[in-house]
Amino acid sequence: MQGVSTMSPRLDQRYLLIEFSILYLALPFAMWYGLSAMHLLIIPVLLIASLLCLGLLWHDPGFDREHFWKTQVSRNEVVRCILLFILCAVLMTALVWYKNPSVLFDLPRHHHVIWIMIMLFYPLVSVPPQEIIYRKFLFHRYEPILPSPESRILVSALTFSLAHIIFGNVLALALTLCGGLLFAFTYQRTKSLLAVWVEHAVYGGFVFTVGLGSSLLYGTKLMIERLTGAG
Repeated sequence: MQGVSTMSPRLDQRYLLIEFSILYLALPFAMWYGLSAMHLLIIPVLLIASLLCLGLLWHDPGFDREHFWKTQVSRNEVVRCILLFILCAVLMTALVWYKNPSVLFDLPRHHHVIWIMIMLFYPLVSVPPQEIIYRKFLFHRYEPILPSPESRILVSALTFSLAHIIFGNVLALALTLCGGLLFAFTYQRTKSLLAVWVEHAVYGGFVFTVGLGSSLLYGTKLMIERLTGAG
């Protein structure tokens, strides 16, 4: 039994359900409720939550620390991820061009500083804590209440999407639900935090670049502008 090994199985599952509800349900809704003040707190909250998750993992005797990163991923998985990204990139580009061609590659064309900072900042600061919380921690910690791989993939994707409720638009939730399914599926197949980190960074960077998800882009631009003073 994973989790808190000193408890009975029934109490253990109750404890995990409460813990899960606080981290993955109550916290996103609390941030959404305080939306006007929360854009600047997104990254600090992510970092603090990911550190708490890491601490719980590190003190879990059932967690394999030696394979935390797991850099070895099969060639077939790498090829699958690359081909799937190419397909998704073509579809996303076509969608933006069809729906609103004026925003196609808007950030790199008109907001160079913001775009460069996002390309540097997002993979190094934003993506790692998200993958720790929504993949590595969720898949390991909550296996007792999510016993099947399918349930962990679905719950990971749903909670990952819910975390983006702070951006206040349906398109952001839809995009992150699709991304969450992709990343959770990759993690289930590879058990590699590094693999989903790279995959998440590539997809996120392309979404920002291509101009898809204007409200999500606006929220990120606003946060960068406030932090840097860039216009």
